[in-house]
Amino acid sequence: MTSVAENVAPVHGLRIRYWDAGAGAPVVLVHGIGASLEYWRFTIDALARNNRVIALDLPGCGFSERGPRVPTLDETADLMIGFLDALDLGRASFVGNSLGGLVCLETALRYPDRLDRLILSNSAGLGHEVSVFWRLVAVPGLGTALIELNRWLALREMINLFYHPRGSEPELIARCKEWVARPDLTDTIVSAARSGVDLRGQRPEIIRLSRLSEIRAPTLLVWGRNDWIIPPSHGEVARRLIPDARLVVLDRCGHCPQLEQPDAFNEIAVAFLNDGTP
Repeated sequence: MTSVAENVAPVHGLRIRYWDAGAGAPVVLVHGIGASLEYWRFTIDALARNNRVIALDLPGCGFSERGPRVPTLDETADLMIGFLDALDLGRASFVGNSLGGLVCLETALRYPDRLDRLILSNSAGLGHEVSVFWRLVAVPGLGTALIELNRWLALREMINLFYHPRGSEPELIARCKEWVARPDLTDTIVSAARSGVDLRGQRPEIIRLSRLSEIRAPTLLVWGRNDWIIPPSHGEVARRLIPDARLVVLDRCGHCPQLEQPDAFNEIAVAFLNDGTP
């Protein structure tokens, strides 16, 4: 992997962990719920050949501080801009997966002058449909039990919904087991899920379909055709509503293209970030 510096930036009173690699126009990578910046480990090399790539842990995830509660969506978008300011960056392109896609989308809507390009991968906030699992997480008591079960499986390197490393990466596996063990992780995930999902699906409060026509940044949507968490149809709807947006759907791929189809995802992302054509 490209030489990566691990740093901590003070942002809005929180210590935010990030990886920094490469040089050139900055690109910020934002992971999804229950994840960490390690979810971009197959992406950083490819993007860092032409760009400065910065992957961060959202508050309460990975090794970033959370504070007394999980930040709201608005607060997290504000934190993204505070993060740029902390790194003395005027503008950047943003790449987000799942909840991270929604965070990037909200940042683009609130701060259009700070974004160059936008890549939304299997993004939340583009329709009501979401998997039964995440609807059940919204149920008091049951959600906590489901997340605790997945934490238990993750810590034993068994199949789980948080993190299942591919290949032989003992140092990375050990590092990820550290953040999965953090005592506030379950509350962070459950709180974040309930703020955006109920038994009917994604809540109206986080759905941004009515505002997609306001997006000014060149936008690429990437989706796994076999995503069982958020359906690819959300990407097609967003493509029609975001001015001049493009959509790429990857076969034999689920909710995290950057992990499941990294070569294809990286080729698409590099082409779009550098010349606008996936």
